[in-house]
Amino acid sequence: MRIIIAILFISASFLYSETLTLNQCIEIALSRSPEIKNLVNDYESGKAKLKEVRAVFLPRISAAFSANRQVTPTSSTFGPAALLMGIGSEIDNSSYSLGLNASQNIWDFGKSLTLENQAVLGEELAFFELEKKKIEVAYNVKKSFYSLLQAKGMEKVSLLTVRDMKLLLESVKARKEQGLATQVDIMNAEVEVLKFEFEAKKALNQVELASLSLKNILVKNEEEELILAEQQLNVPGEMPLDLKSFEEARARSIASKIDFKELEVKREIAEASAGGAYAEFWPSISGQAGYQYTGSDLALKDKSWNIGFNISVPLFIGFSRLAKLEQAQFALNNINSTRTLLEQAIILQIKSNYLKINENKQNFELAVAKLKYLKKNLEAVTARYDQGLATLTDLIEAQTKKSSAELENYQALYAYHTALNELEYSIGGK
Repeated sequence: MRIIIAILFISASFLYSETLTLNQCIEIALSRSPEIKNLVNDYESGKAKLKEVRAVFLPRISAAFSANRQVTPTSSTFGPAALLMGIGSEIDNSSYSLGLNASQNIWDFGKSLTLENQAVLGEELAFFELEKKKIEVAYNVKKSFYSLLQAKGMEKVSLLTVRDMKLLLESVKARKEQGLATQVDIMNAEVEVLKFEFEAKKALNQVELASLSLKNILVKNEEEELILAEQQLNVPGEMPLDLKSFEEARARSIASKIDFKELEVKREIAEASAGGAYAEFWPSISGQAGYQYTGSDLALKDKSWNIGFNISVPLFIGFSRLAKLEQAQFALNNINSTRTLLEQAIILQIKSNYLKINENKQNFELAVAKLKYLKKNLEAVTARYDQGLATLTDLIEAQTKKSSAELENYQALYAYHTALNELEYSIGGK
């Protein structure tokens, strides 16, 4: 186990040039993610939409100034006899007006309140979308972060194993020269060296892929370099995420997962739409007032004002209100069905992840016990070999099994933390 932890520290220190912890990587990803930036814009747009909708509760005030000059032929008013009367061939009229007008929606039986409620719920829905994306980004960062550390650690373990197997190969060759080993023993050792060299190459490829994946999430160029800070992974505990049972995991998910909160908001939006459709069956009341100065010149000596109320009663608008009610009811039915399907899918996912985390915990415990046994076995085989009681093939086999167990131990630890990340994400993330 000490070797595994040591490799964890070694693997993290050669990868990049800027030291970053897991939390720092998450912060960078959250601040740079284009998807999050888009959702932030949507959320701010929702706030602006709410301000626009609330404007209906305030009076609308406007000022207007007009200047008109109208020249008409005299004959169009007085006929051909106008010239004989000495009036002239044209009539020139000028008029000016300056006024202030105001209008106010007094009561519309809930239509404006419905629009406001929908805008509030739309803003809340945009906020939930933003929070969901943040949780998803954090989950992806953890996944890539662990994958990169695992790949780098696997590379180190493989290289150390290759070194040990090469030393063993040189020992076998030396013993052959002394007549204590055969060509078959050399070939056996060479095969093991090639096998672990291949594992080291695969690990290197995984390092490159995991590195690129993490850079993509952090929105960094491929040429940029980073150093991951030393990360010591905790050994599996008794209760992952302090969850005592699957039932507790399920209850926490239903209480905290944003998907269910989103459905409730969508339900409220559909109910608000139905309320707005009902409100359209009722009349609306509005008022208006104005004050004006008019005149034939800019002195504007004539004053006038007006005030009034309007009552608008909808009689027939092509069955659109009934259609809106039907749409709202269908939306509610869809939400009920969606919640059932969502709950089933999430419960299945949680169940799978909960069982998987316990399986990986057991696999890690078995890998630790297996490595402990194979280390002692290698020591025993080495001692017997030195006494001439074991063959060189036995020694190579014992060394190979011990090296493979170290890789399995390392993989089991990361598999547990990867499954832990999956379980945390399925119940709603942090």
